[in-house]
Amino acid sequence: MKKEIKILGIDDAPFKLKSSGRTHVFGVVYRGASFLEGVIHTTVEIDGIDSTDQIVEMILSSPHHQQLKLIMIDGLTVGGFNVIDVNDLFKRVNRPVIVIIEHHPNFNSIKKALRHFSDGNERWQLIQKLVSLHELQIIKDLNPIYFQPIGISVNDAILAIKSCTVNGRIPEPLRVAHLIASSFKTLQ
Repeated sequence: MKKEIKILGIDDAPFKLKSSGRTHVFGVVYRGASFLEGVIHTTVEIDGIDSTDQIVEMILSSPHHQQLKLIMIDGLTVGGFNVIDVNDLFKRVNRPVIVIIEHHPNFNSIKKALRHFSDGNERWQLIQKLVSLHELQIIKDLNPIYFQPIGISVNDAILAIKSCTVNGRIPEPLRVAHLIASSFKTLQ
């Protein structure tokens, strides 16, 4: 795994709970941990089912697409419970994906919340793919992060995560995507 590969970090903007409309999703392209190469953008329906299609389109229409070597996503959902089908994303953009989660999810609470959706079982099937999360301690005295690699080995995923993590325990592409996304509000 080269140190300065182009990595796309994806995160969504905050939104009001129990709201409707669309919210922003940003992708930040980093070369290694040092060079911000670009920012890409799309929107998704809050609690909708369009996240995979919207993110695939965002990536494939990006001028950075051909140079991307890896995609990192902050969690498995954007816009609430708009669940990303990471296996479909991997197949359609032909790039490895690493789902990164800051805190171990409470799968029982997630499953309970999904009962409010008519297609909750289908969403749960996508989320269940994360049940075998891997734990990674980035900084000795800080909490670990959790990750699920798709299309990349666990060892290569660890190398990639560590190679682009310089400020805290979150990889730079995701940290900066979060900073950008946090400055935007829900679209109505």
